[in-house]
Amino acid sequence: MDMQGLGAVLFLQLVLHYQGGIEACVVTVEQEPQQVAVSSKATNISCSFHSNCTEPPKIFWFRFLDKDREVLNPDRVKFVFKTEGSSPTFLQIDNLNIQDSGVYICGIAYSRQEPTSKRTGSGTTLVVRDESYKMVTPGNIALAVICSLLFIYCAGVFSYYVYRSKWKICATPQDKDTTNKRITARRIFQTVAQEYHKRYDGKLQKQRNQVIEDDAIYQNTHRVP
Repeated sequence: MDMQGLGAVLFLQLVLHYQGGIEACVVTVEQEPQQVAVSSKATNISCSFHSNCTEPPKIFWFRFLDKDREVLNPDRVKFVFKTEGSSPTFLQIDNLNIQDSGVYICGIAYSRQEPTSKRTGSGTTLVVRDESYKMVTPGNIALAVICSLLFIYCAGVFSYYVYRSKWKICATPQDKDTTNKRITARRIFQTVAQEYHKRYDGKLQKQRNQVIEDDAIYQNTHRVP
């Protein structure tokens, strides 16, 4: 290649370089789709970005509420931008309340002319729940299930022993009453039987005495001349 051709190639490369045709600045932004937080606490919303640009970017955060849109400013009281010029970056929100629920969008902008050097993420939907929401956790649910199973087991064991000893626990008063009735009836029968035997024996004794007297009278009558 002669000097004229080499000069033409260098000229084209310089033109493409200054026009952004050799290496355009391209940035991509990614965000988590949803995040749940508890009121009266703090939370961090992450924003990951990738680019082939060399200079540090500018970072923006936008908030979309039900009826309001606003550009957030790092006031160090409510919102804090936690970034060092590299990915990922975070938006820290302090003293959360229910009204902070909304869509938070991260924006990355480089000082280039290319449209691809400025991008926003798809947004993170922040759901702020009341402080009592933290009571419903997987650990608490598992503990409640274990306690329920333990209660069912204890109730089953108790029912089993009650069933085995039902005649001792449930039927004992009735059995005692029945036994007392039987003893009372037996005693009455014995008393009646004893009284009957006394009367019967007395009657027999009278009859025997009468027979003996009759025999004596009969013998004395036949002995008289």
